[in-house]
Amino acid sequence: MSLQPITSQIFTLEGVLQTEPAPGVYAQRAPSGAAGSREKETLFLHISVSGQLDVTGELLQTLVQAFVSRYFEQSGSLTAALRQSVDTVNGELRRYNKSAEVKRQGALTAAVLRGDELFMVQVGEVQAYLGHNFGLEPIPMEASEQITPLGLSTSLNPRFFHNWLQEGNLLLMADPRVAHWPKERFVTALVDSELLEAESRLTEMLSRSTARLLLATFHEGKAQFSDEAFAKTAHIVPPSDEVEDDPLEFEPLVAEEPFSDFVREAADEDLEIVDLEPIVADDNDDELELIPFEEVDEAEQIRRQRRARLRPADPVVATEAISTTTNIRANPVSRPRSDYVEQEPLVDAEKLTSGARRQTRKAAATGLRGMASGLRGMATVLNALRVPEQEKLDAPPRERFYAMLIAIFIPVLVAAVLISGLLQGNQRARISVIRSEINTALSAAQEAELTNPDEARRLYREVLTLSAEADQLVPNDTVVNNQRTSARDALDELDGVARLDGEVLYTYPEGTELTAIALGVDENDQHYIYTLDGANNIVYQHLTDAEYNLTEESPRAVLTIGEGVGTHIVGSMLDIVWKNANDNTEDAITVIDAKGSAISFYPTLQDKLASALPLSAEWGDPVALITYLGRLYVLDQGKQLGQGQMWRYHAKGNDFIINDDSRSLILPEMETAIDAAISIDDSSVLLLYENGRLHRYRDGRLLWDETVLVQQGLVNPLIAPNSVKIGGVGVRASIFVLDPASERIIEFSFAGVPLQEVRVSVEDGCEAAPCGSAEYLTNATDFAVVPNPMRLYIIAGNQLVVASH
Repeated sequence: MSLQPITSQIFTLEGVLQTEPAPGVYAQRAPSGAAGSREKETLFLHISVSGQLDVTGELLQTLVQAFVSRYFEQSGSLTAALRQSVDTVNGELRRYNKSAEVKRQGALTAAVLRGDELFMVQVGEVQAYLGHNFGLEPIPMEASEQITPLGLSTSLNPRFFHNWLQEGNLLLMADPRVAHWPKERFVTALVDSELLEAESRLTEMLSRSTARLLLATFHEGKAQFSDEAFAKTAHIVPPSDEVEDDPLEFEPLVAEEPFSDFVREAADEDLEIVDLEPIVADDNDDELELIPFEEVDEAEQIRRQRRARLRPADPVVATEAISTTTNIRANPVSRPRSDYVEQEPLVDAEKLTSGARRQTRKAAATGLRGMASGLRGMATVLNALRVPEQEKLDAPPRERFYAMLIAIFIPVLVAAVLISGLLQGNQRARISVIRSEINTALSAAQEAELTNPDEARRLYREVLTLSAEADQLVPNDTVVNNQRTSARDALDELDGVARLDGEVLYTYPEGTELTAIALGVDENDQHYIYTLDGANNIVYQHLTDAEYNLTEESPRAVLTIGEGVGTHIVGSMLDIVWKNANDNTEDAITVIDAKGSAISFYPTLQDKLASALPLSAEWGDPVALITYLGRLYVLDQGKQLGQGQMWRYHAKGNDFIINDDSRSLILPEMETAIDAAISIDDSSVLLLYENGRLHRYRDGRLLWDETVLVQQGLVNPLIAPNSVKIGGVGVRASIFVLDPASERIIEFSFAGVPLQEVRVSVEDGCEAAPCGSAEYLTNATDFAVVPNPMRLYIIAGNQLVVASH
């Protein structure tokens, strides 16, 4: 069956019906010269962009012409032609956004009629409806969880739909301003209605709104309504033998309603919900065939034929296909760090006092007495449940079955009670022993503080280790917590370390291993926190306020392994940095992967671009990514090549290039360097080595090393640091080093003078810090710093923590 469309445009500005064609709306048969597979198709198109119509009218015309031209010249698959046309419109809008002062985001609905089939594609926040004589079918039936607008990203998520049409069906392509109105509001206009009725009711609904609607109905043969009925608002698509290439012409229009208010309009308007009347079957429907056609006017003939042929006996419920996505994960990849933490043996149990032994015996005896009391009570219950042997034989099968279950269950219950009693008794005994051991170690440490500070440190650390063991047995034991606090305060005083209070900002899913963090501020003063899950290769984005307080409950995954960015498939991600905009690029979070590419995510445009880094095939062991003045530096240990170096890449537009005469920076012993930073004030380079050394170079000359740090007052040297950062600018700039092995973050001046050392504790105990570690920084993998006043953003395991005084 071949259906012919009759279309109508409804265009209102603040409730006033407009007579000129609506911008961004198109309905036309294939023009002459269209590709062979497109010749018998009819295209319906509705495009919207943010902003006022008097400003965006010309842009809408450009986008419509781009879509129509690409679609009708594209042969082959209909779906592929729609997809390529959507990409063309998206590319046009993205090019517009790159040079425009005001960025526009768009939405699109396109439908193609072929015979009695309707193919549709949607992008952005749009809604369409298909009215039958028995109900209304929204397209889509449910809102998508993730909607990407046009013009902001190369990675779109177009939604495709297919419907079989029947005569009299009504299609409505809704403006985004009314796309979020409740479905019930459209029922009376689109269900079992003629085109004129639907148009009249929709116009009434828009009496206080600004909107552009495209309405179409489908009939066999030629159009049955005269041109006079649509003198101002309708455009009737001619049949195939009357094809004319007559694209719509747009004139500048005035509208004061921006695209950003589309979604809110449904909530702001005082919607008038029309009471629906149930569809009642007409008793005379069966007599339609007895009425001679010559006695009925032509319009009534069509109406009765459609009702008799299409109305089902039972309601039809439309269903929607469910799409699935596949999550791609990779083998865990983590940044290198040392796990070395010096631990001293625990206090010998033979040194316990006789009082501690008496407490242990008393706790064990108490547990056994409680267990014996419980067994006596259970024996009483079992004796009461005894049944004489003759009654057992005479009992019905069901009761014998229950008796057998009891006989099996009771021994298991007894065994569970015994084991539980023994475990609880041993647990209480062990806690008592730990408390006594901690008291002994605390007393010895306090005596050794003046005469032997190193021994005092060892004993205080022993207290922290025993406290962690107690947490595993009885979390948040008050006595143990007080003992741990005393030991930490004393140890901090001995080491000259300040204590910062940590707060868990966000806990990621189980299995997450955070390996890198970066803070960023874009040109719109929007602040971000980005984290890299090295185990699953996911980059997360947190939106924050100006103080880097989270403003959303959950982060957004902006990049994942296996994702296609242009022609590049993202590989295992090594490190991330926030790269500030320069003359050719915008602010972006940039990632390097194991394939040797830099992938940038631009939060302002919501766009992603990948650039293959030259000479990446010569990388040996890349371990860190550094940015400086818009450039990228890849720290490569080069152990396989026998020489470490920092590859230097210059930004050129959205790509990166390398200069042959200065392709890398080579400094001494870079094969053991694990992190680096470059000062924006004097271009000096900081190199952090895995064995605890920190060097500062300028123009290839060593300014100072770890020996200077000790001479300047660093009492406890770095043991196994894993990250170095620069915080602040100018005279307020400082150097920060994370050393998990000594549980510290140390701040240095650029002259190598230690300014302060801090440790971090989180009050949530084992829920916030991994049990068994004395300090939260023990398992930290990276951090970011916000100076004046200082706030540290630290990642460890699957948690993001902020620490401050």
